[in-house]
Amino acid sequence: MTADDVAAAAALLDDARRSRVWLDDLPASLAPRSIDDAYRVQAAVTHRCARVPAGWKIGATSTATQALLGTPEPIRGRMFADTIARSPAVVRGQRPDVLIVEAEFAFTLRSTLPARSEPYGVDEVVAAIGTLVPALEYIGSVLVSRPGRPIVDILVDNAGHGGLVLGRETTAWTTASLPGQAVSLIVDGQTIAAGHGSAVLGHPITCLVWLANALSSCGIDLAAGEIVTTGTCTGAQTVARGVDIVGDFGVFGTVTMRFDAGAPRA
Repeated sequence: MTADDVAAAAALLDDARRSRVWLDDLPASLAPRSIDDAYRVQAAVTHRCARVPAGWKIGATSTATQALLGTPEPIRGRMFADTIARSPAVVRGQRPDVLIVEAEFAFTLRSTLPARSEPYGVDEVVAAIGTLVPALEYIGSVLVSRPGRPIVDILVDNAGHGGLVLGRETTAWTTASLPGQAVSLIVDGQTIAAGHGSAVLGHPITCLVWLANALSSCGIDLAAGEIVTTGTCTGAQTVARGVDIVGDFGVFGTVTMRFDAGAPRA
């Protein structure tokens, strides 16, 4: 894609978000043909939209999801300050076709991992973490929902990120405790999905190390103060409007949200 193509694709995506007139597809002449081009468009949308970046989401953190999407590694998307909330939260105006929630371990960064030529190791990444935060991520899209979309569609659409609801931050965790930590997603008192920290590349920290190195290879710092959510431990679950949604992270506490029961905007 040329720079002009990237800018034109970003303008269409950003305008769709602002107007809430969803796109069936990008025009063929502006559709990315590679993962690198898709990330260029995603970055251009972030630059154009004037929203305040607040961190990163990581997706496709299981081999099954990677095979389904046709990607050899996880994917990433930007998170923004205006769609990060504290538990309990009510999310308003959500599209009825993307009432989808995931329970995830998130981390805040206390120090920057600057872009460099040498890959980051686990110990360096762990040392940069400020807090662990249990979280619920909900899906968002400016493209019309359709099964089987190619990976480039998902990436230009900010990797499907809608927003994040955060629970209580803690420094009382160890790397050894996370893979075996049970995580449940509970809707109106009924458990609808359950998993463990090992569901995401075997360990949430593995996902964070991947992101630090993926960004570094692109010349992007993983900055102090940013939040990173590391992929679903419970799968992506479709819920209803108006129900109480709880992510239960055991010793790390719970996170609560719901989608408002009012009439959805188109």
